[in-house]
Amino acid sequence: MHEVSLRQALTMAVIAAVEGIVALVLGAFVAPIPAHTDATQVATALFIRGFLTLLALAAAFGLAYFAGFRIEAQLGPSNAEPSSAVASSPLIAIFTTPGPRRDAIYSGAIVLAAYWFLTTIYIAALGHTIGGIGVTSDTAGSFIFSRIVEGLALAAAGAGAGGLGARNAATRRITQRVFRGPAMIEAAQPMTQPTTSPEIAAPGDTAPRSDGE
Repeated sequence: MHEVSLRQALTMAVIAAVEGIVALVLGAFVAPIPAHTDATQVATALFIRGFLTLLALAAAFGLAYFAGFRIEAQLGPSNAEPSSAVASSPLIAIFTTPGPRRDAIYSGAIVLAAYWFLTTIYIAALGHTIGGIGVTSDTAGSFIFSRIVEGLALAAAGAGAGGLGARNAATRRITQRVFRGPAMIEAAQPMTQPTTSPEIAAPGDTAPRSDGE
């Protein structure tokens, strides 16, 4: 990956991971689940926590999209051609051809992977102590399996968000070129002044000549 792409990916990944942990901690304090409570309180607490988690997840997708958009906007179009071995498969060419589009896809995947990884570590290590959503020995197997599946899905979705951001940035650049092209051409052309032909005096306008002239 290019240095600019890696910097964008790491910056957005850290922000997304921090937002995910903040959402979990905030949900644990705002909507705690007491040991003795009824079903309504449990449902309300789970709804509030789920809503905060969805907000953090939506923000992570927005950061993945923004990372792809910034990478494409800063690096510009790539002139690299895919190798003959992968030229027949556009999907493989996207992931193997160096350039801003590939970096944008990888950056989006990194952002969502960082979000998933740090939230998983938080739930496994501190979730039971702070929020009552930790892992026990009986649920460790199902927790690991579900989190692995979730991580793969989030990484794939993040790659799609980064690629979409790069595509929209490229579309915006092309649109600006199309609309600015005629205006720039007109501005580059020199201003031509209309030429005026000399006035030809009519025969009747000439002064009469006297006989002595």
